[in-house]
Amino acid sequence: MTLIEWIGTELILTTAGLLCLFSPKRGLFGAFLVLSILNFLFQDRDLFWRWELVIFLVTVIGTGAVLFCGRKSNLKQTVDLSFGGFGLSIFLIIFIALLPAMLIWFIIFGIPVFFTARHVEKKWLYLDIGTRILLTLFTVVLGNYLI
Repeated sequence: MTLIEWIGTELILTTAGLLCLFSPKRGLFGAFLVLSILNFLFQDRDLFWRWELVIFLVTVIGTGAVLFCGRKSNLKQTVDLSFGGFGLSIFLIIFIALLPAMLIWFIIFGIPVFFTARHVEKKWLYLDIGTRILLTLFTVVLGNYLI
């Protein structure tokens, strides 16, 4: 794989991961399709179905978890807006270390989310945000493993 192909694949994986942040249903389905295509292109036929089952199960369980936590927190628009900024900051500084990128997101976009969520139990807000971040990381890490 050449450098240009690798960078293109990483951009596709990052975009698929960011889809998990923006929309729990459509985004996870899009990430599932991207991972399934990468699985089909880069894996042997005997390993294909094993990894496809893992991808499918994580997509179904992740969608259920994100929808459940989102319904409990009742702050879908606020969380989606904050993840819009998070996605933009990650996409713009994709090759900078993850810790400074998350720190920049928390300072600029994350703090207003926590101040607008005064009437909601904080654990559901944290679970909603944490589930989306975990699914994003799973998409990027598994995609890199598959290629």
